[in-house]
Amino acid sequence: MESRQKNVTKIIAITIVSMLLAIGVEFYMFNQYGYSLGSTAVWGRVALIIFLAVIVILLAAWDARFSNYATILIMLYYLIIDLGGVLQIHHRTSLGGILMQMGALAGVLVAVYGIGLGMRQRTLHNRAVYEQTHQTVKKSKAKKDSKK
Repeated sequence: MESRQKNVTKIIAITIVSMLLAIGVEFYMFNQYGYSLGSTAVWGRVALIIFLAVIVILLAAWDARFSNYATILIMLYYLIIDLGGVLQIHHRTSLGGILMQMGALAGVLVAVYGIGLGMRQRTLHNRAVYEQTHQTVKKSKAKKDSKK
């Protein structure tokens, strides 16, 4: 159980970091394409990114059965955002472009690590279910043997 709790803590931390990096990439990309950073298109996308992070955090803290799938899918979404930041920067050799690419690459690495944590979360959940089922079977066999 302690391993599952450590994994949940890691998922929450990685989700927050990945969310912040994805928001930074989104702001830079919207600014690069000439959108006003106060427009509803920008803040709608940022609100979606934050909403998805809240979903992952709540499901991981709740230890829901399907939380691992949500973690993997939302980390894939953040990965796509960060990968777009790496590939679509116009001024690659400017200081801002280099810093943005470094931030986006960090976001890619964090999102890949988050996907790995989602897979580990699934493995730990399956192991816990197996152990619980195995203990139930042992108890029922012990009851049958004691009745004989």
